[in-house]
Amino acid sequence: MFRKSPYPYDGMYFPNCNWVHNSFVRFPIDVVFIDEKGHVIKIIRNFRPWSFSKVYFKAKHTIEFAIGTLPPSVDVGEQLLIENESFQT
Repeated sequence: MFRKSPYPYDGMYFPNCNWVHNSFVRFPIDVVFIDEKGHVIKIIRNFRPWSFSKVYFKAKHTIEFAIGTLPPSVDVGEQLLIENESFQT
């Protein structure tokens, strides 16, 4: 928040978060909502400043990426593995 641009490959992990806002962020981001096992529930690419997402009730966590750093091959239903974070199966 409050920065003019993201650092390359910036990302933030928000545990126990199933909606986001982009208030006070001056640039668009990519957002991924995942369930408790790391499966992608929803992807919002190019989430613009001053936007609010819906609440995704199946989502348990949220990951925000600098725009364009989320590989285009990542799709809903895939499982993401997060280093230093374990998802119980």
